Amino acid sequence: MRQLSQGKSLTEQLTDIVAEHGATSGAAELYSGSCDPVSYVIPTAGDDRKAVGFSETRTTPGASYIYGAATIGHRFGEPFVHSHSMWANAEGETLGGHLWSDTIVGAEGVHAVVHIFDGVDLISADDTETDMPVFTPHASERRVFDVTVETQLRNTVVARVLPGEDITEAIIKTSKASGFDSVSVRAGIGSLVGGEFVNRATRETFRVDGPGTEVIALIGHVSDLSAAEPEVRLSCTMVDRHGVVHAGELIAGANPVAVTFELVLQEMNQESK
Repeated sequence: MRQLSQGKSLTEQLTDIVAEHGATSGAAELYSGSCDPVSYVIPTAGDDRKAVGFSETRTTPGASYIYGAATIGHRFGEPFVHSHSMWANAEGETLGGHLWSDTIVGAEGVHAVVHIFDGVDLISADDTETDMPVFTPHASERRVFDVTVETQLRNTVVARVLPGEDITEAIIKTSKASGFDSVSVRAGIGSLVGGEFVNRATRETFRVDGPGTEVIALIGHVSDLSAAEPEVRLSCTMVDRHGVVHAGELIAGANPVAVTFELVLQEMNQESK
């Protein structure tokens, strides 16, 4: 856990942490603190070229940061961060969106758990299908950790989920292909075509309007992948094109990816399930 410093760009501090370890890529889970200001956009309908678009830039001064996630890599040879977050304004209204690099950490800092990727370069480029910038993982010979010394390493898979793929099915397929029986979903962000949830308290289902929503955080686990019906528990928080934040348990088979999804899966052992 690292505490990001007041008065500095949130995203630039994340790239600095990755660089400290001699790596090029990583992912971060972000929790609590403050930002002043938050600079951000929310999703909008696309056009003839783009699947979805962005609103005009919005600003929230004196924001209480709640949580979010970030993918850290490079674009055109320079450090680049894709981050979605959730916060509250001075009136207590919950807001969310896609952060710009001029979001500045406030007096309370922001807490970050940064996952450093070994042997992976994440490169952002414009996708020909959606005409949007997306991260794609590339295998690298660069080694960051000495596995004979590091004792906290876990088998981790970094994957890009393509437009139109259901996010739950993609997690199951990727986990099985990696030989995992149980996985934890960590720091995954991207966009979905709307969203369909179950309210855990009432068990009622509800749908979020598309054509695109920005996923602030996707967390949970999938276990017993060798069974005919694996156990799936995935909680998702997202912001829609109206700027409204929603949360619930994803319904399998009902949540296709809009532009991309940057997926980070960690293998779970039996004791950690």
